[in-house]
Amino acid sequence: QFVDGGVHHWWHPLPALGAEKEIESGVRTKISDNRLWLCYVMARYLEETADFSALDLTEPFVDDPTPHTLWEHFLRALDLALNNLSPRGLPLIGGGDWNDGLNAVGVQGKGESVWLGHFLFGLLNDFAEFAERRGEAPLARRYRQSAAALRETIYQVAWDGEWYWRATNDQGELLGSHLNTEGRIFLNAQTWAILSNTVSTERAAQVWQSIEKWLLKDYGPLLLYPAYHTPDPAIGYLSRYAPGVRENGGVYTHAATWALLAACRLGLREKAYDLYRRLCPPLRGLDPELYQGEPYVTPGNVDGPDSPNFGRGAWTWYSGSAQWLLRVTLYGLFGLQPTVDGLRLAPCLPPDWKSCRVKRYFRGSLYEIEYRDLSGTKVCLSLDGNSVDGNTLPLPTGSVHHVVVRLD
Repeated sequence: QFVDGGVHHWWHPLPALGAEKEIESGVRTKISDNRLWLCYVMARYLEETADFSALDLTEPFVDDPTPHTLWEHFLRALDLALNNLSPRGLPLIGGGDWNDGLNAVGVQGKGESVWLGHFLFGLLNDFAEFAERRGEAPLARRYRQSAAALRETIYQVAWDGEWYWRATNDQGELLGSHLNTEGRIFLNAQTWAILSNTVSTERAAQVWQSIEKWLLKDYGPLLLYPAYHTPDPAIGYLSRYAPGVRENGGVYTHAATWALLAACRLGLREKAYDLYRRLCPPLRGLDPELYQGEPYVTPGNVDGPDSPNFGRGAWTWYSGSAQWLLRVTLYGLFGLQPTVDGLRLAPCLPPDWKSCRVKRYFRGSLYEIEYRDLSGTKVCLSLDGNSVDGNTLPLPTGSVHHVVVRLD
């Protein structure tokens, strides 16, 4: 990370001939989201561990050898994002956001990203809570006010009637709008509205309907639809992929898992499990001539309906997608959600399941969790034979605990 809060987009440790230690080689780009994943990872780490002392560890910046606390590193990343908003208050997309293929949309510094707005909103609320726990009330208020203003802007300007548009380019033209012939709807602008809670209850239902209507296909939800058939220099290399391949209208597994998690957040139990089955590599491997991927690893993507190879897996052994599929399965379907105050259970498993078991390590203890009778809706817990009020387990005090989960 640099002093201004920006980061290398890619970096590699390289052995230097004759040197006692490795040197690092990296590249800075105009991509706008990578600095914020630093904050996202820390937020999830604190939920898992409640180890707030980690915020006081020190590291130098790339361009300043003086050690600074991790807390300051995170604040600089957030403030850089807040200092790069459009005149109407949406984040500038720069040379792309999570979707690197949108690398030409905002290179002149005017294009906007709705997905990045959802993402930033969630992080501002996370770090407002952390600031309160550190006794930094003025900072917490500033981040909450910024989050509220961002949510209102998204609500007022980014709604396309049945879904959220994805971005604007430097010329102010919309991407991911019903006005577009190609790239009419993008997945991430919908799912992260649900995951970051920038969307109202009514719009959440409409967003999900639009996902099902336009994006959900046989092998999972497409990243966008319809695919681009003509390269567009105002979009970037995404439009230069063959139609239906990878980011251009394929099932990009990384993003598809977020749709599964969004379904869990909405309590769509049958739909969530249906999504899981569409993505599950062992099930896809039952048709090897079509799938052509190893059934024991996660693919980076699956060809979409605009490809002549619809359903074919590619970029297998893709560790980012594998991690997200595992995380969403545990946190979404099984509902094992770490919070600062303890392990929260909010399962989203099919109601016709009779029972299942899972083991979860949490803060030095092992929870052996048994799910019984999932036909109801209210979460009922017992810990080592004793009933638990609510759906958050008390903080662990021993090495092994037995948990029973029922939905009454």
